[in-house]
This record gives sequence, C-alpha cells and structure tokens, in this order.
Amino acid sequence: MTSNKDAKKIHKCTFEDLDDCLAVWFEQYREQRIPMSGVILQEKATELAKKLGYDNFKVNNGWLDNFKCKKGLGV
Repeated sequence: MTSNKDAKKIHKCTFEDLDDCLAVWFEQYREQRIPMSGVILQEKATELAKKLGYDNFKVNNGWLDNFKCKKGLGV
C-alpha cells in the first residue's frame, strides 16, 4: 500500500502573472541580443513583484530554476 506522505505535492503557481510578465520582459531582451543572467532575472522578478504588490515574494535559486523550466528558458 502506498502512503500519501510519499507522494509529491503539486504546487499551483502563486505568482503566475509575475512569471508571465517576467517571461515577456526576458523575451524582449533576448530579441535585442542583450546578455542575460540568472541574477538579472532575479532582480527583475523582485522589481516586478513589488510593482504587482507581492510583499511575500521571495526570489532564490530554486525559484529561478522552476521559472526557467516552466517557461522553457535557457539562461
């Protein structure tokens, strides 16, 4: 018998609009061939979160990895 505690949790993206805005911003810079790093993405995400009113948004490497994976971005 399989225990529920061993199952992975599926998390719905709490900041989906933030992720979408950041992905659009990223693509605009990519089209201009402007170099981009994870640090720059994290800084922009923090800036956008403040503008969107997300006081509880915490950016870290785990968030960055998940964002890049969800949006299919290679940085």
